[in-house]
Amino acid sequence: ISKKIDLSIGLRAENMKRNAQKEGIHYIDTTQLGFYPNVLANYNFSDDYSLGFSYSKRIKRPSFASLDPSIYKDSLFVRYGNPNLQSTDYQTFQLSLKLLKKLSLRVSYNYMNNPIYNLTFRDVNQPIVSKFISENRDYSDRWIGTIIYNQSITKKWSLSLEGSINTNYFVY
Repeated sequence: ISKKIDLSIGLRAENMKRNAQKEGIHYIDTTQLGFYPNVLANYNFSDDYSLGFSYSKRIKRPSFASLDPSIYKDSLFVRYGNPNLQSTDYQTFQLSLKLLKKLSLRVSYNYMNNPIYNLTFRDVNQPIVSKFISENRDYSDRWIGTIIYNQSITKKWSLSLEGSINTNYFVY
């Protein structure tokens, strides 16, 4: 927009069709339309200082192994596939501050809708055999704080140090 303000806006649309059948049994047939926007705004106070905000939404699909309705069994483990698993939508909000070209501070918030939980159960009667299943839950979220220090060593080499602290909230 100007020398001081950077702005980037994008939108991706996706239409996903999921059809699952095995040995003539039809497990699932769905169509899902999703919109995945992203926005980035940055204000440059000077060459050394800037303040930015970003928002993005993305998708994470379940693995094929998690969707497989077969039961896998050996002497130690029983896995149940779940063909009804839904994709997880991730929404990320981030605020960043750059100081003296070398130091960056970021605070991020992630919200996950329909996160996939991998649950393991132990059989009380046969403690060696465990049951493993994947399922969706309502939501999960986390906060992340990050500090990054960048220092140029030569024209082609630089040193980066990063430290993060985060929280996770999962519903059990």
